[in-house]
Amino acid sequence: MMNLRRCAFFLFAGAMLFGPLPSVAALPANVQVKPFYDTTAIRFTEPVWFGQYPGKAGAFLVGELGGDLYLLAPVPGGFQKTLFGHVPAYKVSGNDGLLGIAFHPDFLKNRKYYVYYIPALGTGLLEERLAKASFGADSGTARLILQSSFGNTVHNGGDVHFGPDGYLYLGFGDAGNPNVYNARSQDLHVLPGKMIRIDINKQQGTRPYAIPADNPFASSPDTLVRKEIWAYGLRQPWRWNFDPLTGKMFVADVGDWVQEEVDTITKGGNYGWSTREGNTCFNSALEYSPLASCDTTGLLGPLVAITHVPVDQQGTGCIVGGPVYRGNPASGAYGAYLFGDYITHKLYAMLPVSPGVVQTSEIGVSPIGMGSFGTDSSGNVYMVGYDNGIIYRLQHADLTALARPTQMPKASIRLIQKSGLEWILDPSALQGVTRLLLVDMQGRTRITLERNELSLPFRLEPGLYLIQGTGPGVNVHSAVLLP
Repeated sequence: MMNLRRCAFFLFAGAMLFGPLPSVAALPANVQVKPFYDTTAIRFTEPVWFGQYPGKAGAFLVGELGGDLYLLAPVPGGFQKTLFGHVPAYKVSGNDGLLGIAFHPDFLKNRKYYVYYIPALGTGLLEERLAKASFGADSGTARLILQSSFGNTVHNGGDVHFGPDGYLYLGFGDAGNPNVYNARSQDLHVLPGKMIRIDINKQQGTRPYAIPADNPFASSPDTLVRKEIWAYGLRQPWRWNFDPLTGKMFVADVGDWVQEEVDTITKGGNYGWSTREGNTCFNSALEYSPLASCDTTGLLGPLVAITHVPVDQQGTGCIVGGPVYRGNPASGAYGAYLFGDYITHKLYAMLPVSPGVVQTSEIGVSPIGMGSFGTDSSGNVYMVGYDNGIIYRLQHADLTALARPTQMPKASIRLIQKSGLEWILDPSALQGVTRLLLVDMQGRTRITLERNELSLPFRLEPGLYLIQGTGPGVNVHSAVLLP
């Protein structure tokens, strides 16, 4: 069992309460959480990451805290678990070990994927690894991309993702207990407490990556400022995600004793830690008693603040961020950000209603605490059972994946047609579009087409994809199923 005082994604106290919010959509209720394979034959040890594996049809990759990576591949009658690879992760508590995995958008061409893990006490490492040409296992080839010193064993962050812009994003925790290290999240000279953004397709000077020119501090005259920083003022962004349709980044940032929060991360944003915890003023002298006031100048407030009741010194909760549901456009949950509580096992959905307004509700209860969430190429949502080593799928009519093309809007059906073994778009349905992206359900850009390329055929494996088209005064968003 996980030690609550050393929660892998941090620790916090109490039950979650939401303030009154407008009811404008029918979010799912009584969501069922059930295994989707034979759990008597397949178990994992402290799994913390789960996602679709692009190299094998219908297969998933599972990452364990101890550093083992496993393929969960379909076989007649079920699934088979095979060892894919291992990273030398250091694990003494739930805060150390393998923390995050991301596949390069061109993984099927270059076989590159990225792991973020703790290789030694107080150190975080982002590493580029290479799959074998068969895609059946890790090749053993690795390249160091980035290393960060934490000086502590807690709040090391976790998730790593490629954004819709093709850059790699990594969330770092604040690296320690608030009374000792809480100033780090506001210090732009260090990486802890930050969301960083780098270009791993280029090299810059002695770095094996480049700083995107539009990073908020890329042109800072202070030579000691970390130009990798995209946003700051975070505490412990264990699990977070991009909306694959809109590109918005949603972070479930683990709080201390008083509040948890869900943030929409924007360029250069300061999310307040440790001046503020959620929408309360943090009291470093008495952590579970917020201050009556504080200077919030320049701080961005949370999209959702979750209050612990009662506020005391018992570690009884852990917020774990999930995906934005994009499985079925006809669903009432379409566009909802899903997340859970590791300790209470409750599942939640948050649906943006209008700028600054969201609808949030409890949608179900898991049989076990979740370590992470994942999706497949069709939009189904999965939950990782950290303590019992089982991967579950969320089951509900409003969370089912799109089953057949006839359920798609007619415009989407006309937009793309089969041409032999390839697909081809109808440029006449894309008037004014000068650039078009096809994005998979993990938020990875799979195809990029400029205006003069819109009529060219292309190949993609079956699955649900989101289409994003832009041009002068044009912003096209649609979904399409490739059977």
